[in-house]
Amino acid sequence: MRLVISRLIAILLLVVPGLAAAYGFLLMKDALYEYFVQLGDVQMQDPRFEWLSFAFGFILFFAGVGFIGGWIFF
Repeated sequence: MRLVISRLIAILLLVVPGLAAAYGFLLMKDALYEYFVQLGDVQMQDPRFEWLSFAFGFILFFAGVGFIGGWIFF
């Protein structure tokens, strides 16, 4: 029974950073998409880029990928 629990904990340790990386990728994608949508709108005078959302997504993505990469490497 201990082996099953330890394997479950190991899987959870990989799933949580994977979900964080996926969410970070989605935040970066949405920030870029919204910027290009605003850029294509002829009525909008000043398109704005969502830097905070993009930066938070960047941090989440690379933290998750870095954790999983480190897990695989070591």
